[in-house]
Amino acid sequence: LVAMGAARLLVSLAFAGVFFVQYGVENGLLPPAARVAMALLFGLVLIAAGEVIRRRSGDGARSTTAYLPSTFSGAGIVSVFAGILAARQLYGLIGVETAFAGLLATAALAVVLGWFYGPFLAAVGLAGAGVVPFIVGGSTDSASWLYGYFALVAAAGLAVDAVRRWAWVSVLALAVGYGGTWLTLM
Repeated sequence: LVAMGAARLLVSLAFAGVFFVQYGVENGLLPPAARVAMALLFGLVLIAAGEVIRRRSGDGARSTTAYLPSTFSGAGIVSVFAGILAARQLYGLIGVETAFAGLLATAALAVVLGWFYGPFLAAVGLAGAGVVPFIVGGSTDSASWLYGYFALVAAAGLAVDAVRRWAWVSVLALAVGYGGTWLTLM
């Protein structure tokens, strides 16, 4: 029951970050760079809040703040993803390479946070890393480098499972690796 409440809070906070950018667009409240900066700042504040709560009270089912740190950090990751995507796709403030690097760094942060918080954030990071090449846009003459990229994503997920023993993270890592490679081939 507590996990269900945490999931609802996660979705609410994630949508708050996404709709913050959208609200700014519709009402012209801030210039585009400020909108993106505020979405990124909101995400980073949520991640920091999750970390502070985790260090003070823990994140287990038996703690008084059960699942709250994971919820805040997960919503923060989604908000940072949305801010970077808005900067690239909506406003054209950053190039393909910068967007790719930013989204990949965010996905890596989610995997690292998942190491401490639990498998959910690790899964968010792996899924995010899997979709990054397909959502940043752009074009290239040769996409063969993506095969190595998806191999690294799969290896990262398998490494998390090797130490933490979250078998379904391995399944997700392999699905992302093979699925991304197959989509690149197509």
